[in-house]
Amino acid sequence: MAHHARTLIAAAALLMLSPGCGPGAGAPVTGATQSLVLEPRPVEIVLGFTGRISPGDRADLLAPYEGVIETLHVHVGDRVAAGDPLVTLNPADLQRERAQAEAALLRAEADAAELEDWENGPEMSRARRDVAGARADLSDLERRLEETAALLERGLVPRGEYDGLVQQRRDLGMQLDQALEQLDATRERGTGNQRRIALLERDLARERLERIEAELANSTLRAPVAGLVVRPPDADGELGEPLRAGSRVSRGRPLLIIARPDALDVSFRLDEGDVTALRPGAPVRVAGPGFPGVELTGTLTAVAGQAEVSAAGQLAEFTATARLDPLPDSAAESVRIGMTADIDVVVFADDAALLVPAQAVEGTPGDAWVHVRDAPGAPPRRVQVEIRATGPAGVVLGEGVAPGDTIVWQN
Repeated sequence: MAHHARTLIAAAALLMLSPGCGPGAGAPVTGATQSLVLEPRPVEIVLGFTGRISPGDRADLLAPYEGVIETLHVHVGDRVAAGDPLVTLNPADLQRERAQAEAALLRAEADAAELEDWENGPEMSRARRDVAGARADLSDLERRLEETAALLERGLVPRGEYDGLVQQRRDLGMQLDQALEQLDATRERGTGNQRRIALLERDLARERLERIEAELANSTLRAPVAGLVVRPPDADGELGEPLRAGSRVSRGRPLLIIARPDALDVSFRLDEGDVTALRPGAPVRVAGPGFPGVELTGTLTAVAGQAEVSAAGQLAEFTATARLDPLPDSAAESVRIGMTADIDVVVFADDAALLVPAQAVEGTPGDAWVHVRDAPGAPPRRVQVEIRATGPAGVVLGEGVAPGDTIVWQN
């Protein structure tokens, strides 16, 4: 990352002041003192960086499903129109997944349909038949028991036969109770949580099948907008591996970027010491060896809110982005994404600034002052001043002084 700072003014550099230098400059009072009459002049303070041309308005194309690239219809750098085919994925794996999803849906629909009409279903019918059979058997036995009891009183049957029927009635009563419990349990399976689970599983199976069918319909990815085909970066910000027919891609992997050629960005990195000096909205000027003689303009749009560790592993760096103005016709063909760019960020500009050498200012930025002489030979007085900006050529003053004031300082 290259960085430089400079101050541009419309007159000679003020740091080179000497007795009698230029119009408006005051003569030193003594051999060790210098003076300067404040005059408004254009001042521009610029920070310079090195970065790259990058996509601005862009559309990222992701792999809709895991599969093998069957056909590449474009190459990096091609211009495409909206709707042009870009990449076709082999749908064989997804078609097998679709068959499995359809089978799962059919099973889930059958289970849900059975539970929706559970009361009239075969399991409820079987449970009701078991209850009815147990009741009929118990009713028949009770009738036989009554008849046997009458015969026992008359001494026509032995006591053991009667006792055997009593035991059978007890057993059949238990069988009826079990049949009734089974009927209640079977009915419970078709209501409440069991039914809700079956309906949810059916809905999930249907959604899965619909998703797979939608992905199959997108086996050929098309350009959503017109623009330039760009290779997406990897996780480290470097250019990723180029796509090749026959290579396997995972679901969600970035495949290509479609960048609008009339909406380019320039991105660069800056040290943590420069972060506070840059503000979104600052004008930028861009030049580069790939487009000699062309100066692009733009606006700083963003400075990252979180630092990244530099390559050296010691300093924290921040990424900044500027949006370039529409390219002039002379540069449209020569400016390409990925080209090296020299970026000048204008951090301060004023056509009527009051600039003094740094030696003339004392104190700190929040509590600074200069010495002003009201008349020749008069003792200088201390004046509190506002510091608007600082640069290699000096300090720009704000409130506290005015054009025509004579500033004096010790050499």
